[in-house]
Formats: sequence, structure tokens, C-alpha cells
Amino acid sequence: MRAGLLSTLLTFFIVSSLFGQKPPLSSSDKKAIKAYNTAETFFNQRDFNGAIMQLDMAIARDPGFVEAYQLRGEGHIMTDNKELAIKDWEKALDINPGFFPATYYFIGQLYFETGEYQKAIESLQTFINQHRPKPGQQEKAEGIIASCQFALESMKKPVPFEPKNLGPNINSPGHDYSPCMTVDGKYLVFSRTIEVPNHPAGGHEDLFLSRNIGGNWAGARNMGQPINTPTTEGSPFIAPDGSFFVMSVCETYGNYGPGRKGLGSCDLFITVKKGNRWVAPKNMGQRVNSSGWDSQPAVSSDGKTIYFCSKRANGYGKSDLYYTELTKEGWSKPVNLGKTINTPNDEMGVFIHPDNQTLYFASNGHPGMGGMDLFVSRKDENGNWGTPKNLGYPLNTEGDELSLFVDAKGSLAYISAEREGGLGSQDIYQFELPDESAPLLVTYMKGFVYDKHTKEPLGADFKLIDLKTGKTVVESFSNPGSGEFMVCLPTGKDYALNVSSKGYIFHSENFKLTVPDKKIVFEKDISMRPIKKDEHIVLKNIFFSSGKYELLAESEIELGKIADFLKDNPDVHIELSGHTDNTGNTFTNKSLSERRAKAVYDKLIAQGIPAERMSYVGHGALHPISSNDTEEGRSKNRRTEFKITKAP
Repeated sequence: MRAGLLSTLLTFFIVSSLFGQKPPLSSSDKKAIKAYNTAETFFNQRDFNGAIMQLDMAIARDPGFVEAYQLRGEGHIMTDNKELAIKDWEKALDINPGFFPATYYFIGQLYFETGEYQKAIESLQTFINQHRPKPGQQEKAEGIIASCQFALESMKKPVPFEPKNLGPNINSPGHDYSPCMTVDGKYLVFSRTIEVPNHPAGGHEDLFLSRNIGGNWAGARNMGQPINTPTTEGSPFIAPDGSFFVMSVCETYGNYGPGRKGLGSCDLFITVKKGNRWVAPKNMGQRVNSSGWDSQPAVSSDGKTIYFCSKRANGYGKSDLYYTELTKEGWSKPVNLGKTINTPNDEMGVFIHPDNQTLYFASNGHPGMGGMDLFVSRKDENGNWGTPKNLGYPLNTEGDELSLFVDAKGSLAYISAEREGGLGSQDIYQFELPDESAPLLVTYMKGFVYDKHTKEPLGADFKLIDLKTGKTVVESFSNPGSGEFMVCLPTGKDYALNVSSKGYIFHSENFKLTVPDKKIVFEKDISMRPIKKDEHIVLKNIFFSSGKYELLAESEIELGKIADFLKDNPDVHIELSGHTDNTGNTFTNKSLSERRAKAVYDKLIAQGIPAERMSYVGHGALHPISSNDTEEGRSKNRRTEFKITKAP
């Protein structure tokens, strides 16, 4: 339980008891009583330091003044000094254990927050067993006891955790936090606090960027306009391919900054990259943002889903995790991740790994070490999130661990924390993630899309499709200005990759990733052929069994792509051709290749393509595209192609 919530509860229970009922005070010293009454006045005026000074005088006059210890303890809570609060309440309990029974409840929470787990259990058990707590209080006390028991067991079995500070090129004397990076590990984006003289809040937050050069992070630079303004920009999350990122923009005394209008205290904004420049961020609008607090976004590997934290109404707790999906009508109305993830307390710091199945987040509602702990949840085959698992001690401590970022390999993680020996108030650290908390291995393909003849870069759409289920796993696009692209490839399945650009014949590939490969990156440049007569492509996702001409089910994706291409280009006519390797009888090969071409022809007719727009032919082994001396070469020669015979 965090200090802010504890303070609210203390104010309700202690102040109402002491100030509202006005029972006779335990002290008979008039000067002590006068100082105590003055402290009450200061307390009501929220002058907590002034109240503490008066209570110091009251206790000096009467060391057995239990009410003064009780109230001074709350004063220390209000000034964020838990250790002194514990000392005062321990003294109050020593003087009169039955004076204010709820003290056992509140000091138990403080013991928990400061890592005194056994003392917390004993205090909370005393509160439950001896003082008849209200149902809500008992439920909360039992929850804290469960967390203390978890913490004690976790400390007996620590997880490997050796954080390494990212150094002065990243970390500053201030706060550096919320790290995220592209899937290739080339760019790091994070938040930093900027001190501003005479600023009402002392300053604001800006976004910074660093590039990895030869395995080392270059000096971070302010991203400048149009990303940063004099207001607060924070909690960035860059899409895995680096094509866009989402961030939170927060109100600073009613001002969202130049040209930025908000709906709540913090809103989600999105910006896209055009060429080498970021366009001005735009508010994601009222369908996504609320009148409350919406922040800390995380983008899925396909760029189609954004997870985020929100304090909007009708959630399960104070701050819940939600997601919104990109549809034809824009971003969808956010959906709550449900009560398996969300609790009556706070869930924050969400991160979805590029495998799209492993979710990390921070929570003070699930059993933990105290404060905000980091958890992992995995999605099952039905799309449901599993029971969150605490990442363990000493990664989690009695303090607040607020966010985690894990690289595509699943081996390195990044965390922002205040630790002894750091360079600033909050620094970014790197560490090796234990295997039991690691996500699935993710590879990625990056390269350059260009016109085959002019070599000019092209903007193109990418679809990565699961060959077994036919479901689109990833959708992305290449940068229209540079032609660069990056597509995540989760391991464990076979995929078809289709690339399309207006005015060009689509390009197809397939990737066999059934067995995880330690190779993290595939580099491939893709040339696109314009829609012109005699241009042709190999259909790499048309499949037949050996020696057969019946199309396999995995071919349906490619067949649909050909049909869509012909429907989108009604003036185009094509010739389908079948090819074999040189193994076996020449006549048999020619017959087999022709029957395979006809099988594709028949399927396209069944999908509504007029027969007069197509023809088919079998060439057997006459036109190899690779050597028939190796199995790899023969495999390439066994293919189906189409050639444009008529174009606009």
C-alpha cells in the first residue's frame, strides 16, 4: 500500500477519532495539552511541520502523552518519514496498547512498506484477533499478511539480478525513466525531468533519444520540437519497427503546451515518422482518452494494439490496464484487461513483449514485496491472460518498481530505479532476465523496399500470416520516404509474408520458424515489379505434396492474395506457369507442372476471376532458376509463377 493511500486512511481514522469525539486527554500537563491543541490547529491547516514542532514540545513536557505520539506519527506520514512514524506508534502502543486499536493496522502497513515483514504479520494478526476489524479492514489486513508471507518466502529463494547502470550518456543527475527501444535495439527513447528556474512545479518532463553505436549508447539528446514543449511529455513507447510512437502529454497548470489540447490530466498522443522526421504529435481523441488520467502506453509488435494505464471511471481499481485496437474506423474504445490482471489497487507500467503473448506490469494489488512490484502474465491459446507471477526478490523490493522493458531476444531487461551508487535520483539499468520470467524468442526481418528498375524507395504494406491458421499475425509498412522496414517474426510457426504497394505486383515470401533460431535478425531487400506486360513473380506460398498437383491448405493465403490483386486491377491479364526440377521423366514433369498451374487457375475461377483473364501452361524443367545439382536448387526450381500478359 502506498504512502498516499495510507495517509488518507490515517486521516480518516485517527483525526476523526481524536478530533471528532474529543475524549479526555491522557495528559494532565497544561502546557503539554496547550501544545497538543495548537498542533491540532496546525494539522487542520495542513501545516504538518508546525504540528510536529508543537507535538515535540508536548512530548517533552509529558513523555507518556499517548495522543501526542499518535498524532505526531501521522505528521511524520504526511511529511513522508515512515521510520519516525513507526517509532512514534511503537511508543504509543507501549504506553497504551488499547488506546487506538487501528494503530496495529497502520503500523503493520508501515512495517510491510519498509520490509519488516515478520513485524507486519504480528501487528496485523493482533489487529484481526483482538480488535474486531470491519470487513473491509480485515480483508486488506489479510491481503498484506499474504504479501508479507510471499515476501519472506521470496527472500529465501532470490532470483538472479545484477543491474548495470547505463552510464552518463543515458543517465543524468535528475530522473531518467520509462525506457523503450526499437526491436533491433538501435534506438532508445526515455523520459527525463528538466529543472526550470521559477517554474511552479520546479520543471517538466521531456523525451530523450540515444542511438546504439557499436554496442555503446551515444549521448542522449533532447528530441526537441515538435515532440517536446514547455509542458510535460513522458512515458514514451516506440513501435518495434520505429515507425511511430505513443506518449503521454500531461497538463501543467491548465496548459497542455502549444497547439495541444487535452481531455484529462494526462492524455495519450501519437506521432509518426516521415522520412527522418517526426510529425507533430496528435491527441488520440475521446474514443481513447478520458477525462481522467491516461498514460504509460505500450505498443504491440504489429502496431495494431496499444496497452495503457488509466484512472477512468468504472474500472476494477484506482488505476487499471486497458487496450485499444486499430480498426478501419480508427482506434477502438478501450477494453479493460479484466480482473485477472487488474485489482482494487493500482496496476501501472504496462509492457507487451514483441511476442504478443507476454505482458509485464507493475502492481500493488497482487501479493508482493511492498509498494509497486513487477509481474508477468502470459496469454493462453484462447487469448486469455494467465495469473500474474511476481518477478521475485531482489528484482522487486519493499520500494516501488514501476516499469520494465524486455528486448526482443528476451534476455536483457531494462528498469528505472533509485539505487545506491546511481548517477541521479532515478537511473536506467540493464540486467539479464531470469529464464522463468523470459518471453518467447522473437526474430525480425529488416530491409529496404524499392522499385526493381528505378531503385527508388517505396512505401509498402506488409502482412505476416500464420500458414496453419490463416490468421494475420503482424501488419506493418515500410517508410514511404526511405523504403526501410522492420517486421517482427515470433518463432514457433511457419509464416507467409506478403508485401504490396499500389501500382506494383505483390511480393511473397515464406519463413520456416518452427524451430526457434538463435539468429535474431534477417536482413532482406525487397524489389517490387511494376504492373507492366511481361513482368512476372514466383508465388512462394503455393504448396503441393511431392509428385502431386492437389493444392495444400497452406496455399489458400496466396490464392486469396492473387485473387485480390486481380480484382484490384481489373485490366490485368495473367499467365500461370508451373515448373519442376529435372528429376524424373521429361513428359511426366511437363504434365505435372501443367496440372499444378491449372489447379491454381481453377481455384482463382472459383474465387470470381473470369477465365478469359487467365491462361496456364506447364514448362516442366525447361526454365530452371537455380542449379539442379543440389536439393536447395531443385527446391527453388519446383515453383509456380504468374506473368502479366496484358496491363493497362
